[in-house]
Amino acid sequence: MSALSALPPTTTEQLRLPLERPVAGEAFVTSDSNAEAVRVLARWPDGVGAVLALHGPPGSGKSRLAADWAERVGAVPLNGAEAALIDPLELEGRPVLLDRAADADDESLFHLINLANSGGGALLLVSRSAPRQWSVDLPDLRSRLDAVRAVAIAAPDDAVLSAILRARFAERSITPSNVVPGIGFSPDKMLQGRLFSYPDAHRYRIGVHYEALEVNKPRSPVNHYNRDGTMPFGMRTNPDAYYEPNSFGGPVEDPSVEEPPHRYSGEVGRYEYRGEADHYSQPRALFNLFDDAHKDRLFKTLAGAMQGVPQFIVDRQLAHFDKVDPAYGAGVRKAIASQGQDDEQASLTTSHSAAAAE
Repeated sequence: MSALSALPPTTTEQLRLPLERPVAGEAFVTSDSNAEAVRVLARWPDGVGAVLALHGPPGSGKSRLAADWAERVGAVPLNGAEAALIDPLELEGRPVLLDRAADADDESLFHLINLANSGGGALLLVSRSAPRQWSVDLPDLRSRLDAVRAVAIAAPDDAVLSAILRARFAERSITPSNVVPGIGFSPDKMLQGRLFSYPDAHRYRIGVHYEALEVNKPRSPVNHYNRDGTMPFGMRTNPDAYYEPNSFGGPVEDPSVEEPPHRYSGEVGRYEYRGEADHYSQPRALFNLFDDAHKDRLFKTLAGAMQGVPQFIVDRQLAHFDKVDPAYGAGVRKAIASQGQDDEQASLTTSHSAAAAE
């Protein structure tokens, strides 16, 4: 891919891309860094303690995860020192979320914990450090904090950061096919596929010249082959030559900004990844988040989809379910057997009805 330069360059400025967690409405990304916290909060309050602490470093997603929990259970959200502004009796029997819990004063924190432990309520404490590490003056509060069940959430790993970047790229119509001199494209085939899929998605979602929108266009002029079509936004394009090579003073190839070469030593070939691939840990983590009703719906849906499928293919798929979790495979087998009995009963009923009609 060559770069074209028909217009003089201007001073470039760095685009500051915020890497905060996805906002409300976007799916929370589960990975090894937060899987345990996601699993615990999906089932809590579960009768194992009325007070739970969620702690982790800045940017780990603890506040977002806690907010999702509060929305699910209808908890009253409080933030740090706000705890002193509300009458604890108004919270009796209700779940409460206290973000930045370490900033709350001792007395308010003491009353909230006692209120949750009195029965019927629940208190989720969110902070950067575990309650055992908080500095408090009340001895009774110290003992209560030491007894609080705590679950940690780690700093975002590559899976979470990749998801955040994908969301921000889509939000700002950024495409990885736009590079600056000195940066080349990865030889990874999946990443190369994104060079096409990202701009294609933006063209479909926004329009042909989405990059010419004021909010999307680069700080420095970019010269390309695109011309005509909808949404041109007054792009400056040589009307006689918007292609290269040309004979009309149009864009010309600039070898100085070619993609840098790949340097290798030794043999280069296809990597056989299948022997090391892990196809089961992620579906296992998701399966373990489901409650019994959700699992039952999953089993019945899969059993219905397998109707009419050759038995050797069904057996092969069931073996994969067993590797995810033995309960997964057993549940689908039971649903298939139950559906078979229902179909047999329906067939008998139909046969008897037909015989009676004759």
